[in-house]
Amino acid sequence: DDDADGTQTSLGFLYHKPYSTTGDIVLGLAYLETELDPDFGNATDDTGNSLSLEIRNMTSPQTEISVGLNRVDIFGDAESGYHFGVVSGSREGFQFVLRYIDRDDIGSLTLGLRSGF
Repeated sequence: DDDADGTQTSLGFLYHKPYSTTGDIVLGLAYLETELDPDFGNATDDTGNSLSLEIRNMTSPQTEISVGLNRVDIFGDAESGYHFGVVSGSREGFQFVLRYIDRDDIGSLTLGLRSGF
């Protein structure tokens, strides 16, 4: 019931390995830096890391789906979970992004727009 402002910065690497003409496996590793400032005080800063394994597949020339596992270790607490995503649109124009992440007791839904160039 309390509000909090937070900022997370990440720097990492992704490794793509095709498993077919329409799909690939993606392994990600990132360094995280997080600031959390709740309205009730006790602001905290911490660093950590994340690890993810994802399978991506083009189901049509305009649509990509992805599923994967992820693990985040920050604030002295390691959490594991899964994610699911859909990207749809023209590769030369704009694409709509939908991504759901569920990690232990935290769930997040991202709706976005991206452009390739």
